[in-house]
Amino acid sequence: LEKLYRYEPKFNVDGKEYIPGIVGINNLKGTDYANVVFQLLNTVKSFRELFLLKPSFSNKLLDKFGLFYKKLWNYQQFKGSICPHEIMQVIT
Repeated sequence: LEKLYRYEPKFNVDGKEYIPGIVGINNLKGTDYANVVFQLLNTVKSFRELFLLKPSFSNKLLDKFGLFYKKLWNYQQFKGSICPHEIMQVIT
């Protein structure tokens, strides 16, 4: 986790700079309110670290949250935004 919290700028395949954990979330037909909640929960350190440290969960929703936050904090992303498609499929 120490490596993630350094806030060192990274570059995606297009050469654009991004900071892991501080990336955009694509809006999928009315998911803007959910995206705000996802970003808000990302600021709660204990919540975020639970999903970053635990490899998987037995609950499908929690498992998708874990995958989502791991993508959000991935320091080797191809682009500076992520898609909430998988987690929204479980929620809706």
